[in-house]
Amino acid sequence: MISSTHFLTNLAIASFAFLLTACGDDGPATTSDCPGPGCVCVGTACDCAPGEACNLECTTPACDFECSAGAMCDASCQVDCQVDCQEGSSCNVMTTADSDVDCRPGAVCTIVGGAEADVDCTSSECDLTTGRDSDVDCDDSDCTIAAGPASTVNCTSGARCDVSCEGSCEVNCDSGSTCTLACGDGDPMAVGETATCGAP
Repeated sequence: MISSTHFLTNLAIASFAFLLTACGDDGPATTSDCPGPGCVCVGTACDCAPGEACNLECTTPACDFECSAGAMCDASCQVDCQVDCQEGSSCNVMTTADSDVDCRPGAVCTIVGGAEADVDCTSSECDLTTGRDSDVDCDDSDCTIAAGPASTVNCTSGARCDVSCEGSCEVNCDSGSTCTLACGDGDPMAVGETATCGAP
């Protein structure tokens, strides 16, 4: 027969182990589709709440998506899409054309943008692939950029930019930043103030 003392001891140990398991996972348990729990949408504008994990698939033009502080977001959207990755968030973004993406301080962003993408990385970490005629501003950030033809990359305020380019592109690197540029299959070269690939 199990004594009451022994039973209570085992019960206490089991309860403590359950609490440790419950408290050990400080991330979101599930991913919310937008709209859904943790992701409120009004029309084509959606907001993933702080600390949530959200998935947005927007198939209409002019979607507006905010990935709030500390959230984890996957966003796929079409033409004229606006995506704001707030402080400390983690964003995976895929757009088709003419879209704006902001990656704010402390955020980690992986972005695949189509033609005419406008991407701003500020005090963040960005891994970018852009289409033709895109503009990238990397300010005090660590940026890896595969730029499309006729694109421009500006690296400022101590940024670190590693840029590769298919076709023509331009990289502007201020005196406090460190930049490299690889044209086509060529080796990376250090960028002083300005460097270009292809036709000016």
